[in-house]
Amino acid sequence: MAAGTIINGKRNAMIVFIIDKSGSMSGFEFALSHSFTTLMSKIPKEFPILIILFDSNISKSAWQTPLETARNFNYQIGDYTALYDAIYEAISEVNKKKDQKTTATGFDYAKSDVLYFIITDGYENASKKFPPPDGLTRIAAQIRTEIKKGEIKKDGIKRGKRHFFLIADFCIDHIEVAKSLGIHSQYCQLFPRDADGIRMVFEGFAYQGIDCYCKNTLHNWQEKTRATTYKGEEWGNIVDEFEFARDDLIAISETLHKLEKAKDIKTFFENYNTANIMIGKFEINSGGFIPDYACFFKDELNRLKHMAISEQLNVLGESFTKGISKMTAEIKKNIKKIPESAYNGCPYINHFHTEFDIHEGTLKVIEAECGESLIEPYRIAKYMPILHQTLMLGITLRINKLFQIENIDWQDTAGFEKKLKLTSFSDSEIKTKTSEIYRVASKLQFICNKHNKARTNPQNKARRKETVYLDIKELEDWITILKKYAS
Repeated sequence: MAAGTIINGKRNAMIVFIIDKSGSMSGFEFALSHSFTTLMSKIPKEFPILIILFDSNISKSAWQTPLETARNFNYQIGDYTALYDAIYEAISEVNKKKDQKTTATGFDYAKSDVLYFIITDGYENASKKFPPPDGLTRIAAQIRTEIKKGEIKKDGIKRGKRHFFLIADFCIDHIEVAKSLGIHSQYCQLFPRDADGIRMVFEGFAYQGIDCYCKNTLHNWQEKTRATTYKGEEWGNIVDEFEFARDDLIAISETLHKLEKAKDIKTFFENYNTANIMIGKFEINSGGFIPDYACFFKDELNRLKHMAISEQLNVLGESFTKGISKMTAEIKKNIKKIPESAYNGCPYINHFHTEFDIHEGTLKVIEAECGESLIEPYRIAKYMPILHQTLMLGITLRINKLFQIENIDWQDTAGFEKKLKLTSFSDSEIKTKTSEIYRVASKLQFICNKHNKARTNPQNKARRKETVYLDIKELEDWITILKKYAS
């Protein structure tokens, strides 16, 4: 990367952070927010900052000072990884700003350089504007075009250099990803997936990028980042020491990526079994690599397994209206197709095999009391064996539909309240909608309590044997929240 633009005797740069907030970043929200705000306190106050946060959707900040950016930074975990769309959004916002005239503060956007910091822990899997098969080729062309803009003049005026940095998780083939995107390998670095690693990303790597830029020593960035301290050791030494494990990590990560993209249950479990074996070997060979990637991969593998099985049940659940008896037969038939090695240790599937009839009997009792309109067809969609969760799913799906709020977690009433405050509905509309759901939830509570009481009656031995007790604590928590807004 060539030297940057000097305006009025000093360097001027627009700084863009493109930060991954997909589900795999979960658990590091505090560490990331803290280290990011610490970084903002070290950046020259005249440098404007743009934040692009991405999962399967893209959110962007306004151009702000470092102080304003730190004050307004809000990092919340999402789902998938629309990396290419996020890069495109960042480039678009930069070019819009460069078309503006010098601001009242004297910062010349048109002539200033741009530093792009791309921070991700996963591979692209969710872009809508740049989907496969040509998404990578197109976004790489955008990046190359952006870099070339800094090498030419517009109307006789230099438009400022564009510098791209890629900071990727340790289990990603960052050199290959950078090469495919058109980013020089000299400006790539790895980070480990733990709190200290997140701190190193911002207070170490990103800070060094900005500091090297200000000192006109960007060619030294790789050397500086390798010297960054991680758990008392130089990061470069750790990377070299565990380079032998990186091939295994990359292979496991790519196999998990295939699991996410599996089009059918057979393909899924073929890759699942492969990944399971690879993780086991890696755990033995790595001797407890820090951070513990083996544990992370195991958790990720289980998450994907449960998600894949749930999706299969969702497909079956769509035909529920044809009758509960036919649905039961279909589920039993399809569940038996899943190899035992796949569901071993998975409580949801073990329940299907060992207690299916009991839960089916309980569902029939509840269904007879309240009718299909109360428990919607979604009740078979997920985790049917744990019936109180299935009943709660019906309630949260109603909330989703009425308030148009996505991803309501039936265990997270506090999260619902936060999302409710961000909706555009008036107080009267909220009251009407919550009253409707409160009525449904209260009726369901009454029926469940009635069912549980009937099971304790000594004269109902058959019912106690053929049905299960319903734990409705989560339902009662929702009733409390809904009542607050409905009254």
